[in-house]
Amino acid sequence: MWLVNLIPEQLKWWLWWLVRPKYLVGVFVVVFRFNEVLVIQKKRGVTMGYQIPGGGKDRGLPPMEAALKELREETGLKIDRSCLRSETPYVSSTEEHRDVHIVYVANVNYDVAPPLVQDTFEVASAKFVHIREAEKMLIPAHAKIMRIVLENMFG
Repeated sequence: MWLVNLIPEQLKWWLWWLVRPKYLVGVFVVVFRFNEVLVIQKKRGVTMGYQIPGGGKDRGLPPMEAALKELREETGLKIDRSCLRSETPYVSSTEEHRDVHIVYVANVNYDVAPPLVQDTFEVASAKFVHIREAEKMLIPAHAKIMRIVLENMFG
């Protein structure tokens, strides 16, 4: 196991990308607070930058539970499952991979944004930002998720 520590981080992620299953299920939670949305800034992982909280669904864990687990791990935010609304899953694909993204939406009504305690290993920051600002900040795949959610909400 100690040999793994000798492999540079970028090479580890590239090797994982090669051997990972060619079909993955991702779960995401778009959390709205009035005219703001919760974003995280990833500092480790296959894709880095501003994203919607979420990640890969563990085998055997129901999608909603996996989404809540990712949200809690990455931001410290605990939302009751009754507050989640499911969006239509969609498939994102490249020549090498096909991924299904299951997206949930939650509306929270905090007058003051709650303190967010993020996973400091892979998350640099977690914060609520204005929806328009979020659309500019998010990595392209997550900006697409955001557009789909907004279209479903407002037509």
